[in-house]
Amino acid sequence: MQTQVDDSQLIELIYASLLGESSWQDFLDRLTRMAPGCWSVLHANDLANGEASVGLVSGRSAGDVADYPTYYHHISPWVRYCQANPTGAANVVERNVPGHMLERSEFYTDFLRPIETRSAIGIGVDREGERSLIVSLMTPNAVEDELLPLAQRLNRIAPHLMRAGEFYRRTSFAAQTTELGATFFDALHMGMVVVGNGRRIRTCSDVARRMFGRDVGLDPAGRLRLSDPMAQSLLGAMLTRRYDGPAHQRLMVGDMLVTMIRMEGERERSIFEGPGVCLTMEPMTGAGRFFDLDQFSRSYGLTGSEVRALTGLIAGKSIADIAREAGRSRETIRTQVKSLYSKTGARGEADLLRLVSGMTC
Repeated sequence: MQTQVDDSQLIELIYASLLGESSWQDFLDRLTRMAPGCWSVLHANDLANGEASVGLVSGRSAGDVADYPTYYHHISPWVRYCQANPTGAANVVERNVPGHMLERSEFYTDFLRPIETRSAIGIGVDREGERSLIVSLMTPNAVEDELLPLAQRLNRIAPHLMRAGEFYRRTSFAAQTTELGATFFDALHMGMVVVGNGRRIRTCSDVARRMFGRDVGLDPAGRLRLSDPMAQSLLGAMLTRRYDGPAHQRLMVGDMLVTMIRMEGERERSIFEGPGVCLTMEPMTGAGRFFDLDQFSRSYGLTGSEVRALTGLIAGKSIADIAREAGRSRETIRTQVKSLYSKTGARGEADLLRLVSGMTC
């Protein structure tokens, strides 16, 4: 009876986390309390780029696991074996890596043993390509028969964890925040596409699909492809969790002006989703869009500084980008943008750009 109560509490916390009424940290904390002596972690492994991340941890400090993504992940004998397990099936790691092999490893002597850990039970919550999101119960006990009840508990709640992963994919932050944007950029005859892990497409506007060709398109696996090797490499870097460069990048890819914007939602959601990048595409030759800026500025009596701010917004630049390029403060550019809203009657940036799109031919 107590087992059913414990399972129900965990399941309730899963759905409460999805609804924003609780948190995934609360879920991990409850899971840890139900397994005395254990600690738990929500983490991601990506074999394609050798990357790992620790999203949330319960029962140990962040400092205890700080070196896992940067070093110990690369030498762990568990990672590649556990990645081969099917999603939704709890696995005791001794089934894949014999204890004597683990105990001879640096991963065990320098990482696991100092935090009193000998074994683990992991369950894949979500998988996209070679990236897996995993909930692991870490334990000082290596006796498989004694770990089976914990594995069975994870198996019982697995369908609910997997539904959570599916929920985040279907309601991704990138898709939510760009659904209106796709319609807007279509109106401007600019393409917009959002990609996630492995350059896989999350959202793609109709105009972007029509623009796919030599410069920007899809590879045989259906992933976004940029013809310029440096641009392709930059996109890959912006899709890694460790990326710490500029959030906005603009560059020419053949005859296409491409703007890349790194996107992340709130922290707990981003643990499930991973980073995303929004790309806007604008052809610089041929029958691209045409916007009569002079006519627009005359119609609304815009000053030169307001025109400069408007041009930056149309190009997808942030206030900081416009300020840096103009050699002005952010507050000055904000004041100019507010003046744009006042003169045009726009209620915000999206409203202003919709007004611009009405004068695009």
